[in-house]
Amino acid sequence: LLLMFMFMPWGINQAYENRQQFLRDQQASMIEQPKKAEDVPREGERTDRGERGQQHGEHAQGRGEERPKPELRPAPLTDLAPIMAAVQQQWKDNPIASINIISPNTDQAKIELRALRAESVAHRNVYATLNYNGVTGQDETDKNIRIKNPSIPSGIYNVVTVLHEARGLDLALRWLLFCSGILGTLMVATGLILWCIKRAPQQQKQGYKSFGFRLVEVLNIAAIIGLPLACAAYFYANRFIPADVEMRLNWEIRSFFTVWLLTLIYAIFRNHRQAWLDLLLLATLAFALLPVVNLMTGGQALWNSIPQGQWMIASVDLAMWVMAVIFYFAYDKVKKHQGLPNKKVKVPVQEAEA
Repeated sequence: LLLMFMFMPWGINQAYENRQQFLRDQQASMIEQPKKAEDVPREGERTDRGERGQQHGEHAQGRGEERPKPELRPAPLTDLAPIMAAVQQQWKDNPIASINIISPNTDQAKIELRALRAESVAHRNVYATLNYNGVTGQDETDKNIRIKNPSIPSGIYNVVTVLHEARGLDLALRWLLFCSGILGTLMVATGLILWCIKRAPQQQKQGYKSFGFRLVEVLNIAAIIGLPLACAAYFYANRFIPADVEMRLNWEIRSFFTVWLLTLIYAIFRNHRQAWLDLLLLATLAFALLPVVNLMTGGQALWNSIPQGQWMIASVDLAMWVMAVIFYFAYDKVKKHQGLPNKKVKVPVQEAEA
């Protein structure tokens, strides 16, 4: 359901030029703006006004005229503090998510504030918005705009998507969902490893590893430890690739898949146990150094982010160190693991000659 527009895009492609236009149309359909009384033509004037408007539009289009844009003149931007206080008082427990300033420091400046949470989980990507004059600070929000309730299919899709993405939920519930995802991932990883452990005695008994068994061993290394290493490489690329490099985002993604592929190649040509040890140690170092690299490249340090209450930033650094500790714990366990005992070959006892 979440990926239905990706798996079945043909209906959207027939009606829209691209998916972004479809999503914008979906969001616009949730906004209801009643017509003003002066905009509704009286009886007997509908045809005449419509024809005059159409003729005027065709005449302007034929001349190639465009509505002249107002000339921008320098003007100081109003103080944002009173506006934010008034907006927060109006929205109460719904924090301000973003502040967008259009044409700042000019007489045409506009300030747009958007709420963090939607009215309900059924109103996905539709947020309360207020508009202010950037010079006078006057509220210019259209009071006629109303947010409509979604249709039943759209509401079901929005609810499922919002719950899956954990948006707009309480912090405790988001952590619970996060821990549930971690437990599910560990269940899959341990299942893959136990599959090999269960069949290892049989492989030892026959004296060689079959192609299928070796394939699963290699894929386990690439999936369980190679994927976190690729994530670490993505973070390093984000810090070390210069900002002015063309197609910088693509190079970050390429670094992710390149490192992931290298872990697969390394697991193919390296001894299985030694490949685990090498990559686990590399992951330990990579994640342990990420907060240090963040600090060296202009990021916020932990001793600054925690006192200032910037837990969104501090939690990333702390999570990197937690990952490093977990990988080192796994490295130590694998290093101390003795593996299967060598199978003793039974020597037939020859009967003594009489």
